[in-house]
Amino acid sequence: MSVMVIATIEAEEPHEKTVEKALRDVVTPSRDDDGCEMYVLTRDEDNTSLFLMVERWRDGAALKAHENTTHYKALMNAVKGKLVSIDIQKLDVRM
Repeated sequence: MSVMVIATIEAEEPHEKTVEKALRDVVTPSRDDDGCEMYVLTRDEDNTSLFLMVERWRDGAALKAHENTTHYKALMNAVKGKLVSIDIQKLDVRM
């Protein structure tokens, strides 16, 4: 069963550009990860500090492997201390 991830990321105002760059940098290598079916970065039109990452993975093992990649770890290090909040929802896709 596939797994959908919806990550809501709010950057601290002085760090918006740094956070945006880190998020953009992870998109292409993540799309190349085994088991990645979708990986989309979006930004709120009204609140430029708010980003949503929408992902779909073949299964939980593929998602876990992604979370152990160099590019994912680099993202997490790059945004550390620069966020107001991060909320990551992992959803089983059963339909």
